[in-house]
Amino acid sequence: MKVVRYLNNGSTRISLVDKGWIPISYHSTIFLNISKSGSSTNTKQKIAYELKFFLSWLKLKKIDLVERVEQGEYLSLAECNAFNQAAKIRADTVLSEKVSMMNPLSDKHLSNAIFAESIERARVAPSVTNSRIITTVEYIDFISREVHGLGRTPDFVESNLNSTIDKLMEGKRKHSSAARASKQAKRAESPIPNEIFYKFLDIINPESPENPFKHSKLRNSLIIKILVVTGIRRGAVAKLKISDCVFTGDSNRIRITRTPDDKEDFRTVKPSQKTVQHTSYVDPELMGKIDYYISSKRSRYPESAKHEFVFISEMDSRGTDGDPLSLSSINYLFKVLSRAINFNVHPHLLRHKWNEMFSEDTSDLSSEEASSLRKYAMGWGRNSDMAELYNRFKMAQKVSEVQQKRQAEIMSRTT
Repeated sequence: MKVVRYLNNGSTRISLVDKGWIPISYHSTIFLNISKSGSSTNTKQKIAYELKFFLSWLKLKKIDLVERVEQGEYLSLAECNAFNQAAKIRADTVLSEKVSMMNPLSDKHLSNAIFAESIERARVAPSVTNSRIITTVEYIDFISREVHGLGRTPDFVESNLNSTIDKLMEGKRKHSSAARASKQAKRAESPIPNEIFYKFLDIINPESPENPFKHSKLRNSLIIKILVVTGIRRGAVAKLKISDCVFTGDSNRIRITRTPDDKEDFRTVKPSQKTVQHTSYVDPELMGKIDYYISSKRSRYPESAKHEFVFISEMDSRGTDGDPLSLSSINYLFKVLSRAINFNVHPHLLRHKWNEMFSEDTSDLSSEEASSLRKYAMGWGRNSDMAELYNRFKMAQKVSEVQQKRQAEIMSRTT
C-alpha cells in the first residue's frame, strides 16, 4: 500500500493504491478527495499517510472495518486500546513482521518490541499520535455515514460508534511538562542569530562574491527577500501570480491569495496558502526588482507565457524551463544556502525570524494591538492563538533580560 498524488483534469488527487496502482478501496479514495476536499493538497497527503497507518493496522489484525460497520460493531475496547498503543510507535516498528506474529492485542509484546528498537527511536511525537487517532476517528465516522446514511442509524449502532470514538480519543497524548518547558525556553531564543541572519542576507545578493549560485541569482534573491520582508509561507511565494503584484500607485503590495486546487496550476505538487487571504507590504525598490525580473528575465522563456506564476524554472534539465517553480526547487535553494553559511535555514524559520523582528518593532504596543497586527500580517484567522504564542516570545525575552541582569548582580557580589 502506498500514497500517490496525480493530476486529474487539472486537479491534484491523492489515493492509497496497491503495487499495481489500483486504489485499495472506494471508501478511502472518496474520503481523501471528496470528504477532505476543503483541505490543501499537502494536508490531504498528510491525512493519507495517517489513514495508511490505520488501514495497515487493520490488515495486520485481520479486521474488516466495513463488515464491522455494517454489523454495527465497530472496534472493541481492547482493539481501541491496542490501536492507541500502536499509534504511539513508528510505523516501520509497530507494523513489522515480528510484531504481527505476536498476540495482536498484547500490550506486553508491543512494549517488548518498543524496548527492542529503543524507546527513543521507536516512539513518535505526541502530535503524530494525535493526528493518527483523529484521522482514524474521522474515517470510522465517514464509513458509518456511508453505510448507514444520515439520521437513520439504529440506537445500538450509534451507541457502539460513540463508544469506539470515545475510547480512541482517550488515546490522544499530551505534551509532557518537560517538553513544554523546553519549547517555552526556546521561544526566548532567536530562531536565527543576527550575525548568521545578516550573513544570509549578504550572500543572497546577486552581486555578492560569496553567492553560492551559478544561475538564477536574481530569481533566488527575490524569493528569499520576499520571504524575509513579508513573513509569508513558501507556498504563497510559489503560487504568487503577476496579477497579485500591485505595480501601480505606490507599487508596494502583493496579494496573498487562497485558491485551493488552482485549475491554472499544472504542477503535480501544487503550492497552497494555508492561512486567510491578505495583503503584504513590499518595499517599492523590491517591487521594482520583481517587475524587472518579470519583464526582462522571465519573459525570455516561451513556456512562461502559458501561465501567470511569477517565479519559474530557468533550467532545461527536464524540459521544464519556463514552468512554474516547484516547491522542491525552493527547498533546494535553502539547502544550498544552508551549506554556504553552515547553518540550517528553511523557509518556515524565516517566518519565525520575521515574527521575532515584528515583536521588536511593536514593543511599544499593547499585546492586543500587536496581536491584531500580527494576525493580519501572518494571515491568521480571528480565533487563531498563534499571535498570542509569539507575544509570549516578547514576554519570555523580557523575563530573560530581567533574570540576566539580576543574576549578573548576584554573581558580581559572590565572586
